[in-house]
Amino acid sequence: MPAITTKTIYRPLVWKNMRFLRKKNGLSQEAFAEAIGFSSQSIGSYEQNRCESNIKKLVAICDFFDVPLNDFILTDLTISEGGNKN
Repeated sequence: MPAITTKTIYRPLVWKNMRFLRKKNGLSQEAFAEAIGFSSQSIGSYEQNRCESNIKKLVAICDFFDVPLNDFILTDLTISEGGNKN
């Protein structure tokens, strides 16, 4: 049985939250990427849980959406902010 790590627990939630906040703010992947200095390909990869990010990028995302880092990585914002679960 593979070990369960914080990466396997939190990573999918982080990218689910990013996608939720991006869509909630009416941003395309391209517009969001440009606003925070990422490539649109990296935004798509994050949202599909195909890659990891470093702490600097997570902080940039949290700053952009004005969301505390703890909430972003530990809370399902689609539920706590009344969003749909998609």
